[in-house]
Amino acid sequence: MKRIFAIALSALMLSGCGAMGAALRESQRKIPEDWYTQTLDYYKEGVSSNWANERDDLYITDEEKNSKLGYYLVDLDGDGALEVLIGIIDDSEVTHFTDLYVWHGDFGAMRTFSGFGEGYYIYLCGDNVLRTDNWRGSETEIWYMKYDSVNNSYPIIDPAGEPAPLKVELTPFGNG
Repeated sequence: MKRIFAIALSALMLSGCGAMGAALRESQRKIPEDWYTQTLDYYKEGVSSNWANERDDLYITDEEKNSKLGYYLVDLDGDGALEVLIGIIDDSEVTHFTDLYVWHGDFGAMRTFSGFGEGYYIYLCGDNVLRTDNWRGSETEIWYMKYDSVNNSYPIIDPAGEPAPLKVELTPFGNG
């Protein structure tokens, strides 16, 4: 009888812990209202202070430091949460993005793609497909990806045709 009671009690505790664990995970996935502000303020302050605030974990390339930067908010995966794309404001026919930030329920704001140096750009194409171009000497690697928030990943896809990068209007950080 004690054994049956112990098994029943263990099952009850595990199911309760599972429910509490699920509730805790769900609350962690909620996006704080100010994460956009914190992320964008870093860039605004960087632009206005000539990057005196640069952090070791958020390397800013020389090209970014010498360019007019802006941001674009877009829901890449349709989950209702906006992702932040940082890009260069110029006269190009397409928008060159250098950084992409997403909110991850376990880790918070994450810089998921970054211009690790000149020769790397992210482009936004139709249907929220991302294209990355990475120049390696005289060759360019081109990948198409679609954000998957469930797995917090960007699986490489083989889109129909070659989606054209878009020109979108960026909100400037005040640089000039």
